[in-house]
Amino acid sequence: MLWPTSPAANTSAARVRAIQLKPKGHISTGNLWNATVAKDLTTLVTERLNDIVEEETNRKLGELNIITEVTEVSDGAVRVRFRPLAAYSPLAVDIGRNIRDAALSVHGVKEVRVECTGHMMDELVNKMVNKDALTQKVPR
Repeated sequence: MLWPTSPAANTSAARVRAIQLKPKGHISTGNLWNATVAKDLTTLVTERLNDIVEEETNRKLGELNIITEVTEVSDGAVRVRFRPLAAYSPLAVDIGRNIRDAALSVHGVKEVRVECTGHMMDELVNKMVNKDALTQKVPR
């Protein structure tokens, strides 16, 4: 662990590592570290996607482990890969659209690309879900 007196402790990565290594339940009242560490975009999107309810089973996607990958490809652009429960799932397009809409609802996400894997008609599902080359959030 890097201590506050070491020169390397001044880097933001060192501060984040030091915050992560503190004992569970420890609350720092000093000014050295900012107690609020912003979550990255992929974590926010993943948390949002895990709360989507899948229509066939009425269970959350997080419980079913349908989301296989969430990646930030550029600033505000996210790629989400999912695998439907069955290779012939008739709801793959609906699930993909729900994933796209939920990802776009996260603050900071401007573009979403949803990719289906493990379905008999992956390419068709991907085309239907991503009708536009880049799905962009409408400014409010």
